Amino acid sequence: MMTDQMKLMTDQMKAALEEQRQEFEKRLEEHNLTNALKPDDKGKRLKVTNDAVRPKTDRVSFKTFRSSGATEYT
Repeated sequence: MMTDQMKLMTDQMKAALEEQRQEFEKRLEEHNLTNALKPDDKGKRLKVTNDAVRPKTDRVSFKTFRSSGATEYT
């Protein structure tokens, strides 16, 4: 009798977890599509890679900074 109840509870838990996973993936996909179509706050284009949305950065490399004629000091 106890094994039948455990099996029933296990099956119900698996079904609930699968439903939650599917809902999460659906929301994540909707979020990614929505954000990929909008520019970020600074008006830069978004770069989409492997379903991840990342804003383009304006950072300058150290090599570029040094070659721009910055004054060296100690």
